[in-house]
Amino acid sequence: MSEVLEMEVATGAVDIDYTGGETVIISSPVVHVPRPTVRAVVEAWAHVAFGGTTTAVRGRIRRGTTVAGQLVGEFWDETGEANEFHVVSALAVERREGVENVQYSLTCEQAGGGSSDALLYSIKVTIL
Repeated sequence: MSEVLEMEVATGAVDIDYTGGETVIISSPVVHVPRPTVRAVVEAWAHVAFGGTTTAVRGRIRRGTTVAGQLVGEFWDETGEANEFHVVSALAVERREGVENVQYSLTCEQAGGGSSDALLYSIKVTIL
């Protein structure tokens, strides 16, 4: 079994509108990497509200704190009807070498129109 070397968690409950394209919902704290080679396990979720004509939401886990960060994981579209609430979740694992710190973000992007919001969200980074 792998030893947990570091772990950081961030949560939020501020309404974030992700109508205008891929949007960072939450970023992890900077996590120290104590060994030359580790595995980073990133778990994230968001409770989202679909807008009036939204039909799906795609979530991504990216390195760093912007939508331009390296894509680490992408999860299936959460589909449904407009004006519904859904929970989207993601898990990504990657090997990191020669870095002192890591940081990750959960992003969401909608399909369809209407105003869509993330209401509650969390991200956890575990270094093994």
